[in-house]
Amino acid sequence: MDPVVVGKKVEYLAKRMLSRDKAHARFMHIRDGRRHWRLVRLDAANRTEKNLLMRVVAQFVESVGADALIDVGEVWLLPESQAADLEDLDGVWRAPGRQEALQVTVATREGLLQTHLTEFTRGPLGGIKFGDTHQLEKNRALYLQPVFEVWRRQGYAHAPDGTRIPRIWEPDPLDTCFCGGPKRFAECWQ
Repeated sequence: MDPVVVGKKVEYLAKRMLSRDKAHARFMHIRDGRRHWRLVRLDAANRTEKNLLMRVVAQFVESVGADALIDVGEVWLLPESQAADLEDLDGVWRAPGRQEALQVTVATREGLLQTHLTEFTRGPLGGIKFGDTHQLEKNRALYLQPVFEVWRRQGYAHAPDGTRIPRIWEPDPLDTCFCGGPKRFAECWQ
């Protein structure tokens, strides 16, 4: 159940799917408060839609008490020198010299953030050839900020003297249970 171990399995399966299907949609595996992994497909046509989707994901993370997520999908890579000259970031797919990669990001409420990139090329007949997998050293995952904000709110309480102390998230007993059933949390988990 360790998110890093699950992330490696997801990465392995994503490479197999990409080789077989020649494309990989963006998926997010989210571990809820019961330690079950939920799979969510994220389809965004541009950065605005991606931002809105991440806000929806953050609401979902908060509602189920999620403590970990694994984001996997295809991404475009562009050297910094070319990225600085790019006028429209949504048009990176048209930029000359761009590369494709499979990205797997593992994030937890405790602060773990790992991103692995595996560059790949497409052959003349559509076959996929993978390069080496690299872990990003400087990883900020700005698109996940709404989720990080939820985790920050859940992760600390304020003591009477004003200091922040870490806390363990507990659902409100009167909230609907995050198992999906009609009962309240206190009734469902007795």
